[in-house]
Amino acid sequence: MIDLLSEYELNFKQLFNMAMKIYKDNIKTFAFILFIIFFPISLVLGVINQFMVGSLMDINFDVLARNIQNIGIEAFPKDYVLYNILYIVVKYFFEPLGLMAVAFVVLNYVYGKNINYKAAVSKSFEKGGMFLIGAFLYIILIFLGSILIFPALYFGIACYFYPYSIIIDNSNPLSAIFNSMKTVRRKWFKTLFYLIVIYIIQYGISNAFTYIVSTIFGDNIFFASVVGNTAIAFINIVFYCTLSLLYINRMILIKKSEILK
Repeated sequence: MIDLLSEYELNFKQLFNMAMKIYKDNIKTFAFILFIIFFPISLVLGVINQFMVGSLMDINFDVLARNIQNIGIEAFPKDYVLYNILYIVVKYFFEPLGLMAVAFVVLNYVYGKNINYKAAVSKSFEKGGMFLIGAFLYIILIFLGSILIFPALYFGIACYFYPYSIIIDNSNPLSAIFNSMKTVRRKWFKTLFYLIVIYIIQYGISNAFTYIVSTIFGDNIFFASVVGNTAIAFINIVFYCTLSLLYINRMILIKKSEILK
């Protein structure tokens, strides 16, 4: 597999097909990663989601709708806003631990090495501190770029692969940001297209699972949220594999070109 990744830049279909093979061959490892990392996160998100819904129980939605038109987000109860922020923080700062564990499995697989879930999870947690620093750098770049809309979007895509660089290249946070930018340089629109395709697929799957679990569990917000988020996370592993392969593929070709210069 590494030979093919070293020859030329693969297209999205090739990367996805390769990711599906890795997914199937390592299904047990990914299931353990799901249970150890993603499932506990789903439990926490389920609790937050239940509190979030509970904070709106006594709200008159007609009044809320009118207030939103007049004063915007401030119309929502403070508890609801805080729960939303907490929900975003948990997803943004903890789900990537699972992403990095998956990326470590992919890295070893393409080089013909078998890796168990313990080593993958351990490596992910070992790099957790690096990821947090990288995440803050990423947020700062986007915030600074938000003064102008396009620069914020540019940095959002250009630096997107920093978690992959941290785990795959063993990079420090700053190097990870620069490595990500190197892999996206002159391929920004192609990368954006890939991410949009993945987002659309994920959005469709998420909506489908949300409908299914809400039908099964009805008003039980906690169980619907936990089951839905866990199932979606297990499917998202395929896309984490795809993006890991994309990063590995591009970085190998960059290093080869630098040697030839």
